[in-house]
Amino acid sequence: MSSNCAFCKVIGREQQADIVYEDSTYIAFLSITPLNKGHVLLMPTPHYPSITAVPDHVREKMMTLGSHLGCALMRATDSDGFNFFLANGQCAGQIILHAHLHIVPRCPGDGLVFPSRSIAYESDEEKEEIIRNTQSRLEI
Repeated sequence: MSSNCAFCKVIGREQQADIVYEDSTYIAFLSITPLNKGHVLLMPTPHYPSITAVPDHVREKMMTLGSHLGCALMRATDSDGFNFFLANGQCAGQIILHAHLHIVPRCPGDGLVFPSRSIAYESDEEKEEIIRNTQSRLEI
C-alpha cells in the first residue's frame, strides 16, 4: 500500500467508503463523484500506480469481475447497460495513481456524454506507420 494514496486509505480502512464488493485481491466501492447512480470504482487491493503495472492475471480477473459487477449494477439500478472507463496516466485523466476501473450504469436519455472527438489521419502511409510501430513494440 502507498501511504499517500486515497484508494489505499480506503483499502486500509483509514478512509470511509461505500463498499459494494471485496475479496482478498479486489475492492469495489461507490464513487464519491458519480457520473450516474451506482457508479462504482473497482481496483486491485495491492497498490499498482497504473493498469500497465498490474500483472496480467490480476488485470484479467479485474475485467471479469468488472463485467459481473456491471451486470449486478444494471439489475440494482434498473439500467439498460454500463460503461467501463479506465484512464492510464495523468495525461489520460487518471487523477488517483492507483489502477482502477470505473463501472457506470447507463439508461437511455440519462444525459451522460463521454467527451469525444474525431481526427483525420494525414494519409494511409501515416496509419501504416502507426500500425508497424505498434506491432514492433507490442509485448505479449
